[in-house]
Amino acid sequence: MKFFTGHLARAGACALLFAASPAGAQTAANGPYYATPSWDQTLPAATRFIVLANFNNEAVLDRETGLVWWRSPQAERDSFRGAYPTCFGAITGGRSGWRLPTLVEFFTLLDFHAPTIPRFPAGHPFTGFSSIDTTFWTTTVSPNGGDQYRYVVGTGYTYGVRSDLTGRESVLCVRGGGDPGPAPR
Repeated sequence: MKFFTGHLARAGACALLFAASPAGAQTAANGPYYATPSWDQTLPAATRFIVLANFNNEAVLDRETGLVWWRSPQAERDSFRGAYPTCFGAITGGRSGWRLPTLVEFFTLLDFHAPTIPRFPAGHPFTGFSSIDTTFWTTTVSPNGGDQYRYVVGTGYTYGVRSDLTGRESVLCVRGGGDPGPAPR
C-alpha cells in the first residue's frame, strides 16, 4: 500500500507543479511556483532554483527539470536498503512522496565546470554538502552486477560508479518526475 500511496502523492505533486503559468523566479517564496521544465535551456542558479517556503524552506524546486529536491542531504551515510525507505517514508517540508533520484536526475544538479566541491551551479541554495567529494545513492541499476548494484554519483569529480547495496553512501531525496526504481531485495 505504501508504494501505491507514494505514486499518488507524486502524481498530485506533478499536477500541482504544472497546473498554471510560471511565477517570477525568487530565491525563497511562498507559492504558487510552477515549474516549466526547460530541458532545452540552461537557467542561471538565481532563477533556476527556488527555496520552497511552503515546504518550511527544506526543499528546492529546480525549474529546469521540475523536480523538487531536499535542500540538505541526510546527515548519515546509509546502505541502499536503508536509503530507499528513508526517502520513501520521509516527511520533509510537511510532504511525503519522496524517493531516491535516478543517475540522470542527480547529474542534472551538477555543473561539470564548477571550480569547487560540491559541483553545483554557482549561487545554488543547497546546504549541508561537504567540500570533499561525496557519493550519493541513485536507483539506477548497474548493468554489470544486476539488481545487487546501483550507481552512485560523486559531487566532486562528477562521476557515476557502481556500489553494492550494502555500501555506505549519502542520501539526497527528490520528489516528482519518474519511477521510484526497484525496491531493494
